[in-house]
Order: sequence, then structure tokens, then C-alpha cells
Amino acid sequence: MQISNAVLRLRLPILIALGLLTVAAGLLAPRLGFDFSPQGTYDGNGRLVEDSEAFKDVFGHPDAVLLTVLEATGTTDVLAPDALAWTAAFAREAAALERVVRAETLSTLRLPLGEAPAGGALALGSIVGPTAVDAETSRLARRVLQRLPLLIGTFVSADRRLATVHVYMDPDAREVGVMRPIVDAVKRLAVQRPPPAGFDVHFSGLPVIRADIVSDLEDEQIRNLPLCAFVIVVVLMLGFRRIGISLLALAVIGIGQLWTAGALGLAGQSLNLISNILPILLFTIGMANAAHVVNRYAEECRRLPGDRKAAAARTLSHMGLACLLTYATTAIGFLSLSTARSDVLQDVGLQTALGLLLLYIATMLILGILLHRFRPPAYVDGEEAGGLSIAGVVARMGRAVAEHPWPVLLLGIALIVSSVVLSRGIVVDCRVTETYPEEHPTTSTLRMLEARLDGVMTFDVDLEAAEPGRLLRPAVVHKVEDLATFLATQAGVIKARTFVDAQQEVRRVMAGAQARPPLPPDGEEGLRDVLAAHVACQMAGPALHYGDFITQDGGRARVMVHVQSIGSRRLLELFGTLETRMAELFPADGDVQASLTGEAFLFARAMDNFIHDVLRSFTWAILVIFGVIALLFRSLRLGLVSMLPNLTPLAITIGYMALRGYDLNASNVIVFAIGLGIAVDNTIHFLARYREERKPGVPAPVAVQRTFHGAGRAIVLTSIVIIVGLSSIHGSEFVPTQRFAELTTVTMVAALIGDLYLLPACLVLFEGRTRRRRREADAEARS
Repeated sequence: MQISNAVLRLRLPILIALGLLTVAAGLLAPRLGFDFSPQGTYDGNGRLVEDSEAFKDVFGHPDAVLLTVLEATGTTDVLAPDALAWTAAFAREAAALERVVRAETLSTLRLPLGEAPAGGALALGSIVGPTAVDAETSRLARRVLQRLPLLIGTFVSADRRLATVHVYMDPDAREVGVMRPIVDAVKRLAVQRPPPAGFDVHFSGLPVIRADIVSDLEDEQIRNLPLCAFVIVVVLMLGFRRIGISLLALAVIGIGQLWTAGALGLAGQSLNLISNILPILLFTIGMANAAHVVNRYAEECRRLPGDRKAAAARTLSHMGLACLLTYATTAIGFLSLSTARSDVLQDVGLQTALGLLLLYIATMLILGILLHRFRPPAYVDGEEAGGLSIAGVVARMGRAVAEHPWPVLLLGIALIVSSVVLSRGIVVDCRVTETYPEEHPTTSTLRMLEARLDGVMTFDVDLEAAEPGRLLRPAVVHKVEDLATFLATQAGVIKARTFVDAQQEVRRVMAGAQARPPLPPDGEEGLRDVLAAHVACQMAGPALHYGDFITQDGGRARVMVHVQSIGSRRLLELFGTLETRMAELFPADGDVQASLTGEAFLFARAMDNFIHDVLRSFTWAILVIFGVIALLFRSLRLGLVSMLPNLTPLAITIGYMALRGYDLNASNVIVFAIGLGIAVDNTIHFLARYREERKPGVPAPVAVQRTFHGAGRAIVLTSIVIIVGLSSIHGSEFVPTQRFAELTTVTMVAALIGDLYLLPACLVLFEGRTRRRRREADAEARS
């Protein structure tokens, strides 16, 4: 009480200091960065990332290739003269852009345009030259494709309705902030140079997908946060029936958020793909605590009519400790994420803990100081309320739980067990395009490329020999071909390409044959044939990209596997099958070592590691929180009792996800952070009020009912406010936003079940009986 009186007595200098702090935070907040790049979740997989980058330094960076796709929608195909002219001009202009290394398309590649002379080298040239593009150019393009079918799928679809321009960015420009201007510049080219009539242009490739995801996430933040906040304020006004105090609560939370943004900006921090929930997480927890403070203020004003200042002081005295416990416990729980392997999760833990600390200061100081200047909400005691008012409903809930704790507890446990049983069918499965629905242009373009071209996602088999030239031995060549043939039979694989494909293509063209020749036999003659093809492929120019598949000395090679976006779970199954076959062809004690790497491999392994890291970290967070609750309330029993209501929202939410057919992925696993935060917050407020009401001589059922009248009303009102607020973003076209709103709503309802049914039932059944037995033992000892 002395601290609260001191705060009110020094309110003017405190407000001035806080005002200056707010101004400084406003100036620093723009420094807060946003890095919503999905690659951020790869942090903590150092060896995988290092191996992948080292491999790409040798064979190229597929994650730096942007695809411009020309689609024929009319009667002519992409080999028509106007289409060839457009792709050639687009490639030349794209190659001139800043941070673009080169651009390739069928019409500009240097290709063997004629038959190879007997024993001579291939004559190379471009389909589109300096002269006008006409019908003869179109016929030449068709002859080249017929002679070089290896180009089909890469630059032109088999039905001749799609053509691609491959724009190779500087590999050092793969960071999203650098990549986005390049992607935007390439897209602008299509606006400045529109395609011919009867053709459409699409964009894809990992740079485009990643840039689009980041842009859409930022747009969602800008659009949804104000909308959600507006709806919440309206509902809060209806709940408190006071405009002024509702706006005050919102302003306090907003100031706490601004302080957080300023502090993070000062520290040079960024919000990442996971910590982008920080504003909503802090808003949710802040609103819950503000609602408890305002509700207590209304209660104290009823006890002290006409003396708002004294009521505010009593409110600050009672709620200061309760709010400190909620904020501190949740912050400690999130700080445990700093033990995670992932840098992204470590950032979430530290940023959330800092935000909660600043929110507590804002709530206690600003709200506490200004509270007495606002009319309190009308406080109606639960016993006096009737009908469907919040107070009346809460009072009836309290009586039901206090009078029938066993049925309530057993029903709750049955619900949790059912959810856990349902959740056994849930799997970890992440997709590159899980951000978008199937009808979104990014997803539909990707599906089109997978169905008619080579797709976007690839992984690689890295073949490394003990000595140079070993991979060019016919026996090894046969094994490489066997591996590619095996891969082609696997579900989800579009194509597997090797250096053997290029050698076979060159042999066929130089021999003037139509069919692909047999592989060279083992022995010296076969070795000479392979070496000759190796030299010929190096002289054939960039069209075959031979250097992207084997090093010049023949000591290292790749099998490049194009796959559909089948999700991390099926990819991991494919990798397991493939590793078994690799061990048969290239045993560990052999002279050629085979290992997996590449974008799809890194994505699947890193995302699987990330999700399991999240689950491990939150498990530790839960254990830490329960331990802190036990220490704060100096009761191991209360710590154990609090486990059930706090696990309830997590169990029910994951059971609901299984029922809906949702997988665990990076987009929806963050809902558990919201569930944990709000459940812990409600639990501590309920326990703090229960300890206050559990005076000597007051039995547990009575204390529980009184707690419902106080904390229960605030818990229900907060939940209603947040659920209705989230309903404003259910209609988002962004899948993670839709799922976030849906799953958070389920989590909030489940938290209500845990905190207003299971927690009080456990208190009546266990905490009350423990005290009674302790009193009986003390009485017996005295006698």
C-alpha cells in the first residue's frame, strides 16, 4: 500500500519521465527491422547450412534463380516468332539489371544449331540473332528442341505452351532485403515490356516465393493489427460500458508496445518469421492484465464510494503483485527459449521477456496513476446479477464448480484425454507454399511448373571421389545412371539429372542418331569414350550446364533431383529410401562417397528440426513456469494443481488441429505461445485472488465462488474481447493468418475451460482437503 501511495503522490514527475521515455521510444521504433525470410528458421542447423553453401559454391545457387514464365493462352505456342522475340528481349534486359549475373532462355542460348561434322566439334549459335525473328527462326527452334530434348522441361514445356527465362541473381543478394528490389525490378520489366497478344507472364522460383511471402506478411501486419485493435476496443467498451477507461487501457498497452519496439530498435533487433506474433502476444497478455486491473478498480470503487483515489491506491496495491507474478512467470517461461538451438526461437524468448517487463511497467505506472481520473465500470456482484450478464453467468459457473467438483474434473480430464488421443495422428509437415491457398497465384504458378516443367524445388546427391577422374570411370558412370533411374521411379520426383545425361546427349548429336546410345562399357575403351564425351560437353557451351553437374577434374559431381512441393514429411521419407539405395551403390568404405544436400533437403531437415526444437523449448518453458508458480505461492501442490489448466489449452488445440487435418508447421506451432501466455496469465490471477479470499475460516468452495466474482469476470471478459477481435481476421486470404485466428480462438476457449473449470475444481478437491487435514493434525497435536 505504501508503494501505491508513493506512486500516486509522485504521479506528475513519473508521468513526465514516462512521457519522455515514450517520445524516445517513438523515435527509436522505426529502427526495428523485419526479417520474415523463411531461411531464418534454418539457424541452428549450422552443419547442414554450411555443407549446403559449400556445395552451391561449387555447382551453383538454385535459390538465386528467378523464373519468368511465358504462357501461351492463344492459338500459337511459345516457339512462335513473336514469343521467341519477346523472351530474347526480356532476357537481354533482365541481364542488364543491377545484381543480376546473367539471364538465359531458349532463344538466346548458344546451342549446336546444325549437324556435327564427322569427327569435328559442334558448331554453336543462338536461335535468335541480330536479324529479325521470322517463321524460319521458329522452325529452327523446333528443330533444335527435337535434336536436344534435354532442354525440354528446363526452358520449354513438352507441349510447347510454356517457356522460361532464367534470371541468375548475384548469390550474395539472397538476403530478402536485397533480393526484393531485384524481384520487383524483374516484375517491372514485364510491365514495361508486356508479352505479345495471346500470352501471359508468371513469376516463380525461390527468390520470388520468398519475397512474396515477406511482402504479404508485412501487408498483413499493417492491415490486421489496427483492424483487430479497433474491434477489441469496441467490444471492451461494450463490456466495461465506459469509453474513457477502455481507451485508457488500450493506450497503456499501445505505449508498452511502443517502448518494446523502441528498445528492440535501439538494440538493432528484427522481428522474424516467428517473433512476428510478438505484437499480438503482448497485446493479448497486456489486455488480459489491464482487464483484471480495471475490474478490480470497479470492485474497489464500490467498496469505497466517492473516493476514487483511495480505490485506485487499493487497486494498485492488490494488483501490483498479481500482475508482477503473471508477467514475471510468463517472461521466465519464454526466457527458457533462449536454450533452443534456433536463433529465431532465442530471439522470440528474449524479445517477449523484454516486452512483458515493459508492459508491466506501463500497466502499473500509467494505468495506476491515471485510473482515478476515469469513471469505473459498473460493478455488479455475481449474486445480484441475473440473466445472461457476464457477472451472472460467471457466478453460476462458480457455484456449479464449487458444488460439483468431481464431475467437472472428470469431464475435463475426459476432454483432455480425447484430445491427446486425437493428436496421435498429427504429423510435422511443412511446405514452401503453406502460406498461400491453392488458388493463390504463387501456388498456382508453382503447381503449373511442377506439372509441365521441372518445378522449382530441388535437392542433390553430392558425389565425391577419393581422387580426380574417379567419377569418369565407366563403372561409376553406370552407378550414377542407376541412381538417376531409381530416383525417377519415386513418388514426388519430377526429374533426376546428372552429367551422364549431358554426355549421352552429346554422343547422340555427334553421331547423328535419333535414339540415346548405350552407356560405354567398362574397360579402357569405355574410359576413352567417357573422357571424350567429358571434353566435348565442356566445349558445348553453357546450354547443357555441364559444369553444374561435374567438376572439370571429374572428382566431384551431383545428381540434381527436381521434386514437387510434397511437404517435409514425404521428403524425409524419400530421403530415407534414397539413402538406403545410395549405401548400396556407393558404400561408406568405397572410393566414391554419396551424401544428400540441396534446398529441398535443407528445407525438410531444418524445418523438422525447428518444429521439434519449438516443442522441446515449450516443454521446458511449461516446466519452468510451473516451478516458478510453486515457488511464488510457496506451495508445490499449487504448482502441480496449476499444470492441468495450463496444459488444457495446448492439449485441446492440438487435438482440434488433428480433427481438422492440420499439420504441425512453422505457421501454426506459434499458437502454442499464445495459449501458454494467456493460460498462465489467467491461472496466476485466479490463484492470487483465491489466496486472497482463502482467509482463515473460509472453506475452499466459498473462496472459489468469491474468486469467480472477482477474477472470473475479468477472465471471461478478456477471452470474449480477444475472440471477437480475432474474428475480424478470420477472412484473411493469408493461410497462416486464418489458421492463427482459428486456432487462437480454440486456445482461448480451452484456456477458459482450464482456468474456470479444472483449476477451481482441483482447488476445491485437493487444496481445500490438504488445509483441512493440516488443521486437524495441528489440533490433534495441541491436544
